[in-house]
Amino acid sequence: MMTAFAEMGDDVVGIDDLSAQGSHLGENVRKCRVEDLQPDDVKDTEILLHLAASKRVDTSFTDLTSVGRNVQADAHIFELAYQIRLPTLVFASSCEVYGPHAEERGSAEDGILTPDSPYAVGKWASERILHTTRELFPATDVRIARLFNVYGEDEATTAVIPEFLGRVENRKPLVVHGSGQQSRDFNYIDDAVDMILRVCKSPIVPPVLNIGSGVATRICDVADIISTFGEGASAISYGPSRPNEVITFRSDTQLWRSSMGSLPSRSLEDGLRQCWMRRVNDNEP
Repeated sequence: MMTAFAEMGDDVVGIDDLSAQGSHLGENVRKCRVEDLQPDDVKDTEILLHLAASKRVDTSFTDLTSVGRNVQADAHIFELAYQIRLPTLVFASSCEVYGPHAEERGSAEDGILTPDSPYAVGKWASERILHTTRELFPATDVRIARLFNVYGEDEATTAVIPEFLGRVENRKPLVVHGSGQQSRDFNYIDDAVDMILRVCKSPIVPPVLNIGSGVATRICDVADIISTFGEGASAISYGPSRPNEVITFRSDTQLWRSSMGSLPSRSLEDGLRQCWMRRVNDNEP
């Protein structure tokens, strides 16, 4: 994300507490907890993109305090933005706020939200904070980006795609949780970055926008594709379902198309193969 801004000629500073797997201090990245940021740290900022979160849906059921930490960090960022009269605040929310009825009700941005995990409830709560305060602070243009399943190189191995890729690399069976019929809207990282950049930079943007491809793919089909990578097809086994797992997430792209234009068109298979080739090249001597 920082690279994309820099390529447009922007001065970019990243803030990261380095708690996520694989995170590291890159160029122009400052190690700091979000909660410790002060107004002087962001006073000259034009666009603040808030992506930080503990984003494990499954572990949020057993680590309820992670929800409080997320909302507290979000509220701190919102308060800073309002205090300094920040021109543009972009908050990364999640498709999880749509909940288990997303397939039959749809996932239009103005639709009904029924979050069904502690993590999703936290994202919903942070969105509500913004909705109930934005009119009190008109100097700040508040934009909410609801991210669907973003995947790509350097993703934490706890996510399904890097977990599958790692198992193929280590010649182990791929383990699908549940029936594998649950489907997700997978959005390659470069495409998601492009969409988020447009949300940040466009002069006029709807207050909430989905960041997704509009195509849902079953987990068993993802496993089938990835199992063909490497030397010979990998076996696929099935394990227990995860608690309160939503069956289908598919981004409604109607508002995006009408307000922002076309969507990126990379296929899931192309994105998966790109991730695999990056993994192979990184491990070559």
